[in-house]
Amino acid sequence: MFSQRPAQAAALVEGDLAARDLAEALRLAGFTLPSLHGDIPTITDKALVHLGGASAEVVRDLAAWIRQRARTGARFTLRRPAAAASRARAAADIGAA
Repeated sequence: MFSQRPAQAAALVEGDLAARDLAEALRLAGFTLPSLHGDIPTITDKALVHLGGASAEVVRDLAAWIRQRARTGARFTLRRPAAAASRARAAADIGAA
């Protein structure tokens, strides 16, 4: 039987929240990854997201969409670490509920 440590449980919740966030953003761009989900942390207890399977057609369309935005100068800026820590605490609170 698999027993999760509290850190793993919180990381799984954070992974699920991150997967939902990505799924929403992808939907806004017209993409769906049906197998996208948070995954059970393994060695590091860090939140993981399983991107899952997608058809080659969807992956190529997504790659083309990303390339197009990169060529037009659209760049991704990482969030401040404090925001990520805040989300992790919220995820831990949700997991504890």
